[in-house]
Amino acid sequence: MSRRILIIEDDLQVNQLLQDMLNQQQFQTQACFDGRQGLNTIRKQVFDLILLDVMLPNITGLEVLNQLRKLCETPVILLTALGAEQDRIEGFKSGADDYLTKPFSTAELLLRIEAILRRTQVQQNQTHKNALNAEQLDTLSLTPVEQRIVNFFLENGEQTLSKPLLYRQVLQKSFNQYDRSLDMHISKIRKKLQTLGTCPLAIQTVHGKGYRLHRV
Repeated sequence: MSRRILIIEDDLQVNQLLQDMLNQQQFQTQACFDGRQGLNTIRKQVFDLILLDVMLPNITGLEVLNQLRKLCETPVILLTALGAEQDRIEGFKSGADDYLTKPFSTAELLLRIEAILRRTQVQQNQTHKNALNAEQLDTLSLTPVEQRIVNFFLENGEQTLSKPLLYRQVLQKSFNQYDRSLDMHISKIRKKLQTLGTCPLAIQTVHGKGYRLHRV
């Protein structure tokens, strides 16, 4: 399956160049041109990596990153013309995984992308290694919706998944803070997991952020 990369870059030419380069490398890309558009996209979809420009209009890349980290733990590479040490420090403190100063070579960017994706793949493989086997899943007697929820967590390793994202991707409807259907499904899944006795996984509540799959 192709890895999905979100590009948040207001420079139309740079954005298109990044799309063309990554598409040639068999990545799936989606482009946003300002921070608010990027955050709205992140709330609705899951990506393997995000390329985020720092100097965005209206809301800066660092502000986007701060809000993004409340929604998910998707790896982020900051792209910026600011190369001072303090700027890099601020980027990493805000939750960036890497930092690339413009102008940069496409070869270097690809190497950094591949390095981060390899690391996250190892983490996800470890989660799958300790995940439920087919026999255990059958024993749980999950409903179709519960099965989709469990599969979605397994596909995303131990990332914290926001409620708006889960509503959109799994329940296939818009998030409403008064709608408790997701919480009810999670509660039922937890009770079923407890019946296994030695279940290696649990769904953990991350207050103010959402839920994450946790290895017991």
